[in-house]
Amino acid sequence: MIQMDDFFFQGLCAMLFNIKKILVCSDLSNSSDNILIQSEVLRKRLSCEMDVLYVSEIGLKLDWAFEGTTRASYHDVFIKKIFSELEKKLKDQILKTSVSARPLIYEGSPSVVINDLIINGDTKYDLLILGHSGHKGLFHHYLGSVARKIVSNIPLPVLIIKRNLEFNHISCFLDVSRPIDWMVATGFDYFRILKFQKIEFVSLWIDFLEPFHKEMVASDFSQTLEEEINYILRPNEVYQIRVDPVRELPIAKQLARIIDEDKIDLAVVKRNRGKKINKKFLGSETQRLLEMDTCNILVMPI
Repeated sequence: MIQMDDFFFQGLCAMLFNIKKILVCSDLSNSSDNILIQSEVLRKRLSCEMDVLYVSEIGLKLDWAFEGTTRASYHDVFIKKIFSELEKKLKDQILKTSVSARPLIYEGSPSVVINDLIINGDTKYDLLILGHSGHKGLFHHYLGSVARKIVSNIPLPVLIIKRNLEFNHISCFLDVSRPIDWMVATGFDYFRILKFQKIEFVSLWIDFLEPFHKEMVASDFSQTLEEEINYILRPNEVYQIRVDPVRELPIAKQLARIIDEDKIDLAVVKRNRGKKINKKFLGSETQRLLEMDTCNILVMPI
């Protein structure tokens, strides 16, 4: 017979996130081939569906260039032909990379199209994937500064792929601000659904107001974090906690070193959707971390 405590435990262990449909962005270049290949690795692991999206801005550029003409005067003759060729390139890329996905091609501003597709589209997506490879990746070239708008405003988890996907070590980066319990649950969700071998919770401790009590305060935070974890922990699951003092600014450099030291394959970070950059630990630092050549990063909206 199931007791009330069992129902409570099941509620705590219920997943906040599940992935049934993925949206991947492509720029049709050879450099984005690997993004599709890695996305297919993830799709197979999750046994889910996937769409590959390309957004063409050529119509917007022509609207600006030919102000004296009407859209109808060139769209059917010129844009339609280019659009058809782009659609063929997208299908060829999907075929070349052996990806099981539906091709989607739209015309417009990438950030507007992606946002509208996710919020108002007929398909419900659970994860958005963007590519990144140093300063030559899609994060800078395909979407450019638009990528920052997408990551900052999309009401969806965004996975930035920088390296080939590995599923050994997932780490959830936390700060002292709420919601700690939500981030702990999120970390465990992706640890479980992506079948990682181990999970770690990392925090850098900042306490400029009480410099002589940092160790004690950090210890208290570690204990609070451990209590939150134990509420959600399932039998036979093992975790690690790492709470380090801040040694340098910008903090993202220290986080990058932790990623390297702990051999982290996927870092889970948060950002505040629809708000200005949060200056507490993971706001502007998240942005810096995204632009570094570290591990793959999953950005969670709050």
